[in-house]
Amino acid sequence: MGNQIGALLFQNETCNSESGQWAVFHFRPSTSGQRLVGFKGITTEYMAGNQLVKVFKQKTDNDWNSSHRRSSSYIENKEIAQKYLRKYEGNSITFLELHAAEMDRIAVFSRHIRSSNKRHKLRLSEDDVVVFERHLGKHFETFIKRDGTVNGNCCAELQEFVHFVYNESKGQEIVTGLKGVMTKQGQKFKLTSPAMNSVSKKYGPDDLGEKAMLNFFTSHVCTDVCSQWPKPTILHPFDNLETTIKTQNFITATTDMPFRNDDKPPVYDSKWRVDFENSRTFSSQMEPTAPPSYDLIT
Repeated sequence: MGNQIGALLFQNETCNSESGQWAVFHFRPSTSGQRLVGFKGITTEYMAGNQLVKVFKQKTDNDWNSSHRRSSSYIENKEIAQKYLRKYEGNSITFLELHAAEMDRIAVFSRHIRSSNKRHKLRLSEDDVVVFERHLGKHFETFIKRDGTVNGNCCAELQEFVHFVYNESKGQEIVTGLKGVMTKQGQKFKLTSPAMNSVSKKYGPDDLGEKAMLNFFTSHVCTDVCSQWPKPTILHPFDNLETTIKTQNFITATTDMPFRNDDKPPVYDSKWRVDFENSRTFSSQMEPTAPPSYDLIT
């Protein structure tokens, strides 16, 4: 009886996933990021080990409110990256299995007590769909960020795989968000769910498109293998700059009155263009930077 009461108070429980597994996890979050809140839990799979149950926050920049759609997109990203990994034929990289399931029972404390950590800002509901995968423990590292930036701890093979995806897709896609743990003295990698990015931004609200490509190639160091593959060329990175300057000169020439905030042209919004067909060696000196805001050039 006491165990049943404790479960009602402290444990959240999902329905069965497509694979038949379901997860039980604690009411208190263990970690939080921009998109997800993580809870420690377990599943019904024998010898599955500890699990990390990920719950989507309610809002994104593109306002995808449905956790059903977001979980589908999250799993699709991993499956697409897995297909590229099979073509790459590398045997040192493994993506963890990922499962999705609807919530079945919400712990009493989850219903009525919001976490004391303000960053979480999350309260579970029966409408939520969560995803879960094996918990990789305290040695978890980020090798390539979701925005494409390569961290200093990233090995050559992970960078080569990302470059492979860009080459294999003919410059249309790239995989980022490579996070996980190293095993076998850095010879093997177990990675969590990656992020797919495309020129057309077809992979959901977290697809960063060409921005992720350019961030990667400005920090990527090629191996002997991928140095032979194409790299993006920037086409017209400041295509709005000329219009901004002309607008500024016109206003300056036609009035001596001080600027009001609503008189200023909009702050420059860079729209990068990358070219695969005419690609050439990408130099860090070509790294695009937006011009200073209007306040700084008047």
